[in-house]
Amino acid sequence: MDEDKVKELMGIFPTKGDLEDAIATLQGELGGFKAEIYNHLHALENRVDTLESLSRKCRSLESSLEEIRGRVSRLEQGIDRLTSRLERLHTSVIVVLGINVALVLLTLIVLLLHLRT
Repeated sequence: MDEDKVKELMGIFPTKGDLEDAIATLQGELGGFKAEIYNHLHALENRVDTLESLSRKCRSLESSLEEIRGRVSRLEQGIDRLTSRLERLHTSVIVVLGINVALVLLTLIVLLLHLRT
């Protein structure tokens, strides 16, 4: 084989220095990727912490909401009792007014009868 051909064929393959440079470049890029991955993992851990905190707050809010619902239920029951009492009072007032009107009419009738005689 011709020496020029050998040199030409040898030019196709990288040299040891080229390979070492490529390995160093890849190691540098790998280090960058590792740092990026660690940064993403740290960000994800922060998000998980935030989600856990939000979850605790949600559970606390749910507990407060249940307590409020209980209070509202008791208030509704109290309002129902008051409404019932007011309805009975309203009925009593109407009866008393009716009796008063009847007494006034009876008094007028008695007065008219007395004045007639």
